[in-house]
Amino acid sequence: MIVVNKCERHIGFSMTFENGNTISVQYGAMCMSGNRKIMSNKTKNAEIAIWNSKNEFLKLDGRDTKGYCSADEVANYILIAKTLNFWFVRIALKVNKVWYHLLETGKLTYDYRKTGKYYNSRLLNKDLTIKKIEEIEFQNGYSKDCKKLLFECVEIKIFGDYFILKLGKKLEQKRWKRWKTI
Repeated sequence: MIVVNKCERHIGFSMTFENGNTISVQYGAMCMSGNRKIMSNKTKNAEIAIWNSKNEFLKLDGRDTKGYCSADEVANYILIAKTLNFWFVRIALKVNKVWYHLLETGKLTYDYRKTGKYYNSRLLNKDLTIKKIEEIEFQNGYSKDCKKLLFECVEIKIFGDYFILKLGKKLEQKRWKRWKTI
């Protein structure tokens, strides 16, 4: 199904595919696109968002929307929305610089988190089964520009009052505003 949107603030369209995924492509005054000040039928770039039938957004650069996408990028994201049949589940966990250094050097292959309301909501489904987490992002601090490590999550177990997160290979590392693929 294709829906065309036009209002005084933005112009665009959305497409829903057979797999239940929807992509929205918008441009205009209230969007992250090149034509923010004037309304025109032409633009050099647009803002996109992708979500599934449960209204869960695919994170694009850590956000629900991605702005200033070229025509080629929009075409690539349309293909992704059409073919994506599953969603990666990634959680972000904060660590201090001592633990971050141990993770960075590969000396820490497990992470332990105490069970409780906070971690139960992130690691357990509503029926109290363990969520299938595929990636864990460890952040050294709370700033948007903090150092980050991305690991594959091999397994999550509960032992006593603790979640045990078994880490796989290091996928990416971000140091001050840029990601580096390992």
